[in-house]
Amino acid sequence: MYNYDPGRHKFSRDMSKVAFDKIYAPVLGAVNIERTDCDPGGPTDPDLRGTDVVLTLSTGRRITVAERFRHAGYIVYDDVTIRYSSLVTGRKLEIVGLNAQYMLYAVANEEEDDFLRWDLLYAARLLEVAEAFIAPLRSNVNGSSKFLAIPRRLLFKMGAIVKSSERQIA
Repeated sequence: MYNYDPGRHKFSRDMSKVAFDKIYAPVLGAVNIERTDCDPGGPTDPDLRGTDVVLTLSTGRRITVAERFRHAGYIVYDDVTIRYSSLVTGRKLEIVGLNAQYMLYAVANEEEDDFLRWDLLYAARLLEVAEAFIAPLRSNVNGSSKFLAIPRRLLFKMGAIVKSSERQIA
């Protein structure tokens, strides 16, 4: 089992709708969004799924996106976190199971109707940087996983960030 939190699941689903309106449609030209956790009352197993949404673009092309949404307080961290392993199951998580073309990493505003900051990353490049980035693993506050925190500055420099709400940091 893993730590399933219905409130966290609802937050992610709600922010995914905001992402469609604020990022996916205007930035990528998405015309449709399909969630891979089809049971909104869930629990689902996001650690195994590796893809949160499938977007259909105006061209008809379909792309996959893993999403990570953070509450407003996370704005103080200028990094992107990749979950390494579950402290509950011991299973390796995104570091080996990210199964999407892109990852959206976004910090919600206080009202949770927009974003304070967002980055759209090439998932494969993100994982390449993560594998090369040597840093101690950290445990998250709720004790559900260990993660790697990668500075956004490095991700910009290494070409992992495709689009961002902020200009590129030198």
